[in-house]
Amino acid sequence: MISHRSSLEQLYKRVVIKVGSDVLSTDNGQPKIEVFRNIVEQLLILKRRIKDIVLITSGAVPFGRAEFGRVKTKGETVAEKQKYASVGQPILMEMYRQFFKDNACHVAQILPTKNDIDSEELLAVLDEIFAEEQDTIPIFNANDTVEIDELKISDNDRLAGAVAKIIEADALVFATCVNGLLEDIDDPNSVVPVIEYGDTSKRELIVPSKSQNGTGGMGIKLDVGFEMQDQGRCVHILNGTEQSVLTRVLLYRERISTLFLPRSY
Repeated sequence: MISHRSSLEQLYKRVVIKVGSDVLSTDNGQPKIEVFRNIVEQLLILKRRIKDIVLITSGAVPFGRAEFGRVKTKGETVAEKQKYASVGQPILMEMYRQFFKDNACHVAQILPTKNDIDSEELLAVLDEIFAEEQDTIPIFNANDTVEIDELKISDNDRLAGAVAKIIEADALVFATCVNGLLEDIDDPNSVVPVIEYGDTSKRELIVPSKSQNGTGGMGIKLDVGFEMQDQGRCVHILNGTEQSVLTRVLLYRERISTLFLPRSY
């Protein structure tokens, strides 16, 4: 773990980055090609400076839905979502594979259920991937084809928090379509720059909602952020559609995100 003082002065050594559906897909479920390219280019730069990086990605369901020529509706059944996830997951991974392959980097797909998260087998796989240094990046997505309550992971925001915990990450990043937690939902520049440890007053800023194409929302990110603070981890909420935002925040510490400062050790 790192103290919150050193977290502002030193590079992270192990980071989990979660990218949301709305960052990667249009309203009608088509891939945002340039966003994929931008994110992959940043991840490759980060891998030269940060020892271990894990990517958590959404996007399978909207991509699969688009394959059937449909848009998201309130009446979608569980079976429909499972079908969309199973069809969209290969499309999602192929997008990443294409751009990483151009830079001699492999992608390792991991689709865990709840039972997998704390398993020794999963940790062994990740240790092997991390040992490969620059040529492989693990990419997680919650296994949306599994809808059994005992096995299902509720959303990728919570999956990201769980992965950050088991790999003892220094930081967790939520890449969204907004610049961070906003003081005023109608003002995209009203970003809350820092949430100190123990300050839960920002909950009152949350407007109950979900993303256009995903299942998460700012409220869940805030909950996970508080959990990460308790564990001594930094959390950033930033706009994943912005050019070079990951490198600007994680390498150069530009203050263009909401930063959760963790409990000191």
